[in-house]
Amino acid sequence: MLPIKEISFELEPLRDKTRAALITISSGCNNYCSYCIVPYSRGKEVSRKMEKILKEVDRAIEKGFEEIVLIGQNVNSYGADLNQLSVNSYELRNKEKIVNTNVSMGKNRIKSAFPVLLEEVAKKGLKKVSFLSSNPWDFSEELIETIAKYPNIDRLLHLPFQAGDNEILKKMNRGYTRQEYLNLVKRIRKKVPEVRFSTDIIIGFPGEDETAFEKTVDVCKEVGFEIAYINKYSPRRGTVSAKLYQDEIPMKEKKRRWNVLNELVNKK
Repeated sequence: MLPIKEISFELEPLRDKTRAALITISSGCNNYCSYCIVPYSRGKEVSRKMEKILKEVDRAIEKGFEEIVLIGQNVNSYGADLNQLSVNSYELRNKEKIVNTNVSMGKNRIKSAFPVLLEEVAKKGLKKVSFLSSNPWDFSEELIETIAKYPNIDRLLHLPFQAGDNEILKKMNRGYTRQEYLNLVKRIRKKVPEVRFSTDIIIGFPGEDETAFEKTVDVCKEVGFEIAYINKYSPRRGTVSAKLYQDEIPMKEKKRRWNVLNELVNKK
């Protein structure tokens, strides 16, 4: 992996005429989930200037794209570093729109510009606007309101929860509890009744006994995910979890748990 400062956001992407244009809005990550190498391999989160993102959206539309996917390691923390950027004309004209996230979970950001960016893209008359990936701790009320306001924003939201047990979430450094995640799902559904959810899950994280795993199963049943991307935990060299915790759960058991969740969510 090369840091964004070496490759920059300025390289024009090569696009074949396909259904959706993927547009990068940020690089890197500040979250330091204990199992993840991204903050070390890609560096701190760097937000791309909004005007440049919107210009790339316009170029994609000119080429005939009707769908846009905004991508980043955690798109809904986009703009958390805006105070460190040279303020461009768009941000200056719209600074009153750059809103506080007002979330109660851990890893709160000072400000989030993603609701503003998402609205600007949605207003361009595209058939569909999607975003990947988003994390619970930055899913603000402003973002929920924006999604509710524009029907062309994809109603299939990817919202990773990773584990249903609070002690495992704490060891993962996820910054929220099981109940906070479920409360967020309820708030989104209240404002966007037609919403559907996909998610990421890690099974077999160190310390996940059968009781903890069953709590993950319960979350899947309660939310009713449309898709789950299920990963068997394996220690990644250089991560906190690899340094602190022993990978003690046998692969046979990890496969069993994977099959349980796959049958529950992906084969229903």
